[in-house]
Amino acid sequence: MIRRTTAAIILAIGAAICSGAQSAQTPDNSADLGAQLKGKGLVAKLITKNVNTKKAKAGDPIQVELTQEMKLGDQVVLAKGSVVKGTIAEVTAFSKGKSSGELDLVFDTVVPKSGQQTSTHLIVYALAAEVPAQPGDIYQSGGTKQMATSASVAGHVGAPGSGNELTPQTQGIFGFDSVELHPLARTSPPTSSITSATGNINLESGTKLVLVFVGQ
Repeated sequence: MIRRTTAAIILAIGAAICSGAQSAQTPDNSADLGAQLKGKGLVAKLITKNVNTKKAKAGDPIQVELTQEMKLGDQVVLAKGSVVKGTIAEVTAFSKGKSSGELDLVFDTVVPKSGQQTSTHLIVYALAAEVPAQPGDIYQSGGTKQMATSASVAGHVGAPGSGNELTPQTQGIFGFDSVELHPLARTSPPTSSITSATGNINLESGTKLVLVFVGQ
C-alpha cells in the first residue's frame, strides 16, 4: 500500500512538472488571445478564391493564411500557416454614374495551426496585390509603409518588391489603382471597407494583407 501511494505521488509530481513546463513553453491560445495581441499586426495572404464586388455576396466567407509567424516577446503565438476567418459584411458592385465599388470585411475568428480556435476581431491596415514587379514600379528606400498609395508611373502602380515586403507595421495600398482602404469604417462590429470610384474591386487569391488585432 505504501509503495503504491508513493508511486502515485511520484506520478502526480511528474505530471505537474510536465504540465508546468508545457505551459511555460506554450503561448496562451485561449479566448484571451485577442486581448494579448491588441494593437499587434500580422501578415497574411488571401486563400479564398478571387473576391470580386461584381460577383461576391454579403455573407460570403473569406479566409487568409499567415505568411509569417507572429511572436509575443520571444514566444510564437501564431505559427506560419495559421488561418484568420471572416465574412463579407456588405458588397456593392460598381455602376458607372450610379455607385462606387465597395467591399466591407469583418475578420472575427483566429484558427492557430495547432491550438484552440478563438473569436476576436481584426481590421485591415494594408493590401498588396499579388502582381509581378514591373520596370516602371516606384519603390522607396523607406519601405512600403512610406510609399504613397497612389504612386504610379508608366501605367504601373507601385507594389512591394524584393527586399521591400509587407511587415506587421505596414499601412496602405500597393498594386491597386484608384482604390481606397478604410481600416475601421464601422466599430460594431469592427469593419474594414475597400472602395473604388472607377471600377469593381478584385482581390485575387494570394493578395497580401496586414491585419491588426483590435481586441473586441
